[in-house]
Amino acid sequence: MEVSQSMTQTIPRGSGMAGGPVDMENDLDPPFTPERQRASWGARVIAVLLDSAIVSSVAFLATGASVPLAAIPGLDVTLFVDGELRPSLDTSGGTSGGAQAWTGGTLLVLGLFQAYTGQSVGKRVCGIAVVDDRTGRPVGLLRTVLRFVAHVLDSILLVGYVRAAFNAEGRTFADSLLSTVAVRATAPVPHPWVARLATARDDLAPSLRWPTAVTGGVALVVCAGAAAMSLVQGAAEDERHHAVPCPVDVHVDGPGDVVEITAVETRTIESRLGIDRVTDTSWHLEGRWEPALDRALPAGSTTEIDVRSPTGTYASASATADGAGGYSETYSAVIGGETDDDYVGVDLWIESNEPLAGWIVTSQVTAPDGVVQATCTGRVPGASER
Repeated sequence: MEVSQSMTQTIPRGSGMAGGPVDMENDLDPPFTPERQRASWGARVIAVLLDSAIVSSVAFLATGASVPLAAIPGLDVTLFVDGELRPSLDTSGGTSGGAQAWTGGTLLVLGLFQAYTGQSVGKRVCGIAVVDDRTGRPVGLLRTVLRFVAHVLDSILLVGYVRAAFNAEGRTFADSLLSTVAVRATAPVPHPWVARLATARDDLAPSLRWPTAVTGGVALVVCAGAAAMSLVQGAAEDERHHAVPCPVDVHVDGPGDVVEITAVETRTIESRLGIDRVTDTSWHLEGRWEPALDRALPAGSTTEIDVRSPTGTYASASATADGAGGYSETYSAVIGGETDDDYVGVDLWIESNEPLAGWIVTSQVTAPDGVVQATCTGRVPGASER
């Protein structure tokens, strides 16, 4: 009896079980092949840092703000201005909102590159791509956005990101949820939409085709510039003082008091690669009441300064006289920010992170018995009035 040597038959790639054609678009090699191997964890980290540097550089050039690690969702991407956190009420003349818009726009552009080519600019430089774990193609915009959002899970104690270093397929939690893997590839198989566009370009305008080395070179230049832009070469502050007219209305007999109220604009200027941008602007009011020289305010007298914006934002600060011509303590009031400064003496301080032009200032001196000694009311002048 003859025994068959083999009952198996190799089915050639590109043919069906019945010998018919197979859709090559959905019959690609698995993600990990000798030509397309698993991306190293270190390369992925460098790619994220490069993408974050690009986002930060765009925000700095456009608004002066710095947005660290914006390419890693879930980590603290609160805007840093002059090395300090800015609270949600911070407007800084619109800087915060503008920086958020530029940050979101830049992330969207990087996301589009990754969605349809598999590579953001940073990934292009590092020679890695994010692809579908079945087809080996880029996953499109929807799954790219969902993967970005899913990275919030990875950011919890950084467990998901560390997991990728030890997982057999190098997957973060986001990769596992969205069925993606990171592979080493300088020119990954394009998304079907991109493939169709490339075919149409080759048919209609073949002269527009360029070597992949050109794309890689441009990406390298962009990343190098962004990395250099991430370094602060210098910083300086400049103050501008604007007097606030505040006529004094004396309510008691005797020599009149004198009041000086000044609106101070403080700007922090940062330099990167020789490019200067205002990274922080804050305003504060300084109010000084000077009693007549032949008398001191009775102990317990209170000096107060109040400000109110056209939109209703309100704050005040006060100081209590010690009876010897000075003040025992000062209270600081804050609008949309924080200050640790205590000013002893007759200076009163109110800090704001929004422009004070048009704000109404009221200040008064009140005796211990509650009788108002003197008052003044003024308006912070706008830029055209200074």
